[in-house]
Amino acid sequence: LHSLCRYVLKLIRILGRFWLFVLGFYHVPTRGKLAPREEAPIVIIAPHSTFLDGLALMMYPLCSIVTRNDNVEIPVLGCLLNCIQPIVVRREDPDSRSRTLDEIKSRANDNDWPRVMIFPEGTCTNRKALLPFKKGPFTTGRPVQPIIYFYPNKVNCIVWTFENPLYLIFILWCQFINYCEVEFMPVYYPSDEEKDNPELYAENVRRMMAKRLKIPLSPRTYRDFARRLKERSNPDKQKGN
Repeated sequence: LHSLCRYVLKLIRILGRFWLFVLGFYHVPTRGKLAPREEAPIVIIAPHSTFLDGLALMMYPLCSIVTRNDNVEIPVLGCLLNCIQPIVVRREDPDSRSRTLDEIKSRANDNDWPRVMIFPEGTCTNRKALLPFKKGPFTTGRPVQPIIYFYPNKVNCIVWTFENPLYLIFILWCQFINYCEVEFMPVYYPSDEEKDNPELYAENVRRMMAKRLKIPLSPRTYRDFARRLKERSNPDKQKGN
């Protein structure tokens, strides 16, 4: 990386830790270790429930995150995301999925790129179950390292399944101390069968993470929830059908 870019990345790590402190996360204990990039070029984070998931990882060597285009258009946050050269997904573009898969494979197989960080559920959830994983990161056939977040707060003040993040920040500030723990699980090495079947690879990783989290597996996907929300917003049209 260019020397200027390295300074920017260091600044991003400092800012990430600063914002965690401001939001009441004074200490973030960890279990396990982040594997070298050569061993696990892709890290998998689930469940994804809040923007805090990204902030917590800023304390470690930064990754090329896979994110939707809406996030890179957010003032300030978008500038920081662009500094780490994200892989941008445009849900409204039918060709975006194939381009994203190609870019994930390219970066995973090129050691000049930092590791790729992916939230395989594709959306934020309430942490009560794991949604099906998208197969993108598993099509590479490369080992992945699952990462799990625990938020052992008495009051659930971190789940972000609504539009306005300011409300979440306000709730966090209502508590003097907030808790977050990060667990780096062992690197998952796919079998030959899993390399040939990305869906099987993704499902086996999902089951392993759900077992550690002690939560059930959900058959619902982001598209199912998006369709349900669309039906709720157009009740008259649904009655007409």
